[in-house]
Amino acid sequence: MSDIPPPIIVDILSRLPVKSLCQFKCVSKRWLALINHPQFAKMHLSRTHKQRLILQKSDLLYSVQLETLSCLRNSIPVEIELPAGMELDYDDIFCPEIGSCNGLLCMRFVIASKDFLLYNPSTKECKKIPDVIQENQDKLIGFGYEESIDDHKIVKIPFNENGVFKVYSLRKDSWISIRSDFDFGFFAYSSSLVSVNGAIHFVTHYLTLPLIWWKTSSG
Repeated sequence: MSDIPPPIIVDILSRLPVKSLCQFKCVSKRWLALINHPQFAKMHLSRTHKQRLILQKSDLLYSVQLETLSCLRNSIPVEIELPAGMELDYDDIFCPEIGSCNGLLCMRFVIASKDFLLYNPSTKECKKIPDVIQENQDKLIGFGYEESIDDHKIVKIPFNENGVFKVYSLRKDSWISIRSDFDFGFFAYSSSLVSVNGAIHFVTHYLTLPLIWWKTSSG
């Protein structure tokens, strides 16, 4: 292996499945540092051609390849294994999916703690994010990615007209408050939010059903 140029090794590793990469972390400290490097993760993600759809049924999550949906006979959902011991650590067993981005799932416990959970099903890595105290009930919650600063964010939109957003930054590991002049006193038509090109999109329940978008960046 020492005779193989490093760029070739990187190219080969970036095309392997995540399960194999997790095993190869034990080869050497150099490979461990390479596979854990954020730039390598971006390269590996860009070369992942299989696009998957996340489905939820009760308290279970499933993954299905988008290209197989054209032929339902070949479309076989695969159950996503949740973090080990999660049910034992929390009173909230049911955790609905909020969104997914770059291989990360954002979920939230809904019974007692209402904490968030960022989970990578491929590596089995997870991070618990304590919920921020908010006077008003959340109307919408979204999960997105701001590419310019390489940061994943959780956005909480309140259930009142004088909306103050709560935004969690994974990079800073903290919540901030952002006040908006926009009237968010509408009744949301759908609780599903979609992140596209650094903006979270959702549909409102006005007569014309306008499409609203909100940038994940605070600028």
